[in-house]
Amino acid sequence: HHRETSLTQARALMGRTSTPRAATGAAVVAFVALAFAPLGVDGATPPLCKCPASSGACTAAQLVRSSDGTTACGAVDANGELDASVVLDETAQATSLDLTGVKTLTGYLRLSETPVTSLKTDDLATAGSINIATNAALTVLSFPVLTGFAGTSDPDSVLQLEVLKTSAALVNATFPKLATASNVTCEAPGGVVCDLRSVTHLTGALRVRNANLAELKNVSGDAYFDEHDGAIVAAENLEHVGGDLTLMLSKDAKEVDLPRLAKVDGKVLVDEYSAGGANAALTALSFPALTDVGGSLRVESLDGLAVLRCEELRNIGGALELRLLPALKSAYFQRVEKVESVSIGGDFKDAEVHVPCVAGGLLGLATTSGGNNVNAVPTDRVTWRWPDGCSHQPKAAPDPSPASTPTPPKSGARAAVATGRFAILLPALAWGVRLR
Repeated sequence: HHRETSLTQARALMGRTSTPRAATGAAVVAFVALAFAPLGVDGATPPLCKCPASSGACTAAQLVRSSDGTTACGAVDANGELDASVVLDETAQATSLDLTGVKTLTGYLRLSETPVTSLKTDDLATAGSINIATNAALTVLSFPVLTGFAGTSDPDSVLQLEVLKTSAALVNATFPKLATASNVTCEAPGGVVCDLRSVTHLTGALRVRNANLAELKNVSGDAYFDEHDGAIVAAENLEHVGGDLTLMLSKDAKEVDLPRLAKVDGKVLVDEYSAGGANAALTALSFPALTDVGGSLRVESLDGLAVLRCEELRNIGGALELRLLPALKSAYFQRVEKVESVSIGGDFKDAEVHVPCVAGGLLGLATTSGGNNVNAVPTDRVTWRWPDGCSHQPKAAPDPSPASTPTPPKSGARAAVATGRFAILLPALAWGVRLR
């Protein structure tokens, strides 16, 4: 657009000037050459660099070009920028990588199947992407000043941040100042918490296993809590998930804390991680602010779940499915206005499902029905509970005994009444005799 505008201005100038045509033509040729000059090399892809083959401890200054293994990668400039992508793989011999002093990595950092035990990135604030996967000896993963991602990302991965299948010896995975990112997977082993405390908005998908997500408000794609090993699955400020929300709970998970989650554009699934043993620890599950689910809502295979609360939920774009919940006693869906289909079954018994004032309970709202146990609610296991005063609320059964009728006095009572009347009449007759 800038070039077209400049050409237009040039033509207008040509119309107003008396410069000879030859000179004018030369000026135009020069202008076009300048306007369409090729770009400089500033946008070139950063070179791939690695540690020298013989190094045990490797620093930024020792990095060499991956293309020949001998040419120096390049110096860290005065601003702390290293114009490179640092890639270590299964061929690496380095046991440590120290990038102290590197504030900006114009390319990406990838460690995959390396013998590295120590990674130092204390000064790294930005990088194209960071991918740490399957490093059996890595003990510490700390990015204390990383704030975001910019530059050339790993062409082999859509993830800006990946921590996956890392050493069981890992003691931390911290990114305390990271505020925004695109496509994050952080699945540290065992009880290691992935510290993403400052992330507020995440573009794309999130997949975590034990994570601090204290400030997270929005995920534009899927949010997947995978094989959670801790006692609590929490994202206290999460309000919106643009894709699916999946909670795969371990046997130890006893609380789900999503108090502000209002909308999930896709489906919601809460289930146990089957390979980790049955979950009997979670006895109550609540989504107190959830109003809209774009797809199905499915809760299943939680052996201890007794109470399920979705008391503000209005719209379910797909099926409502409650399955294999043997301890379920009550479920709350009393504000639901729309649901595609309903399937409630399993081995629980005498569960009360609180529903809006609609004939047929949730079945009265379902828009489709069909096979595969859809719109199936066993009457011997589920009882609809309508709101107080609802016309569909079952009325109390009438008293089967006949209406009572007054019982006439016994004969003794009649005699007593008659005797009393006669006792009153006798004095009156005697008084009348005396008057005569």
